[in-house]
Formats: sequence, C-alpha cells, structure tokens
Amino acid sequence: EARTMLLLPREEVPTLPAVLTAIEVACPTNAVVDYAALEIYLASTPATGLNLAFAPNYQQPPWPALQTTNLTVSYTAGWTRIPLSNPYPFPGNANVTLEIRKVVQPGAGGFPFATMATSSSPPRVDRPPMALVFGNPGSGASTTPFGTAYTTSLAIRLVWDGIPTLRHRSNVGTSGNQYNLGGSVDLTIETQPGQFYVLFAGSTYLSPGQPQPGINGELRLNGFTEVESGFVGLSGADSAMLTIPNNLALVGVFLAYQAATYDLAAQSFTLTNCSDPFVNP
Repeated sequence: EARTMLLLPREEVPTLPAVLTAIEVACPTNAVVDYAALEIYLASTPATGLNLAFAPNYQQPPWPALQTTNLTVSYTAGWTRIPLSNPYPFPGNANVTLEIRKVVQPGAGGFPFATMATSSSPPRVDRPPMALVFGNPGSGASTTPFGTAYTTSLAIRLVWDGIPTLRHRSNVGTSGNQYNLGGSVDLTIETQPGQFYVLFAGSTYLSPGQPQPGINGELRLNGFTEVESGFVGLSGADSAMLTIPNNLALVGVFLAYQAATYDLAAQSFTLTNCSDPFVNP
C-alpha cells in the first residue's frame, strides 16, 4: 500500500474554473491490478512545494474525487484512464495538490504491480518532487501522516470537462531522452469539434498571468510566436508535431506553449493551460 502526493503547477492547469473528470497514468507494459482500496483527493493551493508531512500540504479541505474498494484496473502499455466518481470542481488559476492512496489486493501470484512512468526522461529537476510512503498491505502506509521520501513525479494526464486544454509528449530518442535534438514535440489541443485554434510558443512565463480584454482565461506566455493554427476535427482533438533542430546550442532551452481557441457558435476566445518541456541532448 502507498500514499503519494504531487503538486501540479498552475501554469499547466486551466486558467478558468473547470471540472476534472478523470486522470490518466502511463505504463510501459500491460498489468492487471486489484485494489482493496483506491482513493484520490485534490485541492487548489498557493504552495510551490510539498512537505513530507501530508496534512500541511492542504490549504483547504481536500476534495474526495475517488473513494472506492475492490476495484480492478487493467493498465495497458501507454495511457490508462481512471474515471473520478466525484469529479473535482477546480476553481481555476491555482496550483493543485493531487493525492493518491492505494492498497493492493494480493493475488495467487503475490502482489500485482504496475510500473508507472515518471514525468519525463531525463527527470525534471525544476518541478517539485512528489512525496510518498510505501509499505506492505496492512502496514498502514496509505493512511500514515508522513511520507518517507521525495522522488520524481509520476507522468499523469488530466481530463477536464467543458474547457479547451493543451498537452504535449515526445518519444524517447536514440540518446535515451525525450525532447531531444532532432526529435519532436507533439502538442494536442482538445476542445469542441469545429473550434479554431492558434498555438503559440515562448521561452518564459508571465508572473502573474495577464487577463486579456474580451478573452476568457489569462495569457501566461511572456513573449510568444505563433507556431500552428487550424480547426479541431470531429474527434475533439487536433495535434501538431514540431521538430527540434539538431543544434547543440538548444540543449537546456526552455520551451513553453499555450493555445487560444475560438468558439464560432459562442463567438468567444479562450486561452488554454500551458505546457512546457526542456530541450535535451
């Protein structure tokens, strides 16, 4: 069993109030895991780091997004979605704490285990590490008040309802790194079919973000360049693949992306969350 807490930066979650309906985790292989208990809690916070003591990390009561027992999750190689039975009403424009408490049910072959990917390869050292504690079933690790270690955060995707979102990914190159020289950044806009979008790139964030007259959300990029535009298809998602030049001078460069969408029916613009990698060798 385990108790884990992550801190999600405000730049990477919506600028507006939104409802979180599911989370997705990445696994390198297939695995079927029986949980005696699985719980997920969320809360907005102004904090920029995590304590090993779990309770002080909450600035307000945590939202019980999932509290279930005797749950079987079939993880596939790639992304697996875990729906939230009590979707989280995010107020917008804040960091988010995400806590996962789990107790694995032992099976005939021992304890099933799903290996989950971390945030990137190589790990991001500019982001707050997650706090966690592990133990055998019955150890009480899932409810203990203190973590025992910090480690690189899990790779997760957040599934929001009713608001445009932006996410990115990159395959691992021959160097063993994602976002490597000569590789690519794949950016995906998710919103209502038929909406027009413009994708922007910058190298730093505004702090704080700046509301824009007549536009929903806030601008978070400090100086930006348009890199792609188009219409979202019937699937509700559209992707752009941007190639990283094979130039050693780019190693370590910070890239930040944000999109603006236009709803033709409502005649309104909305700014998405941001997404940001570093260029690696």
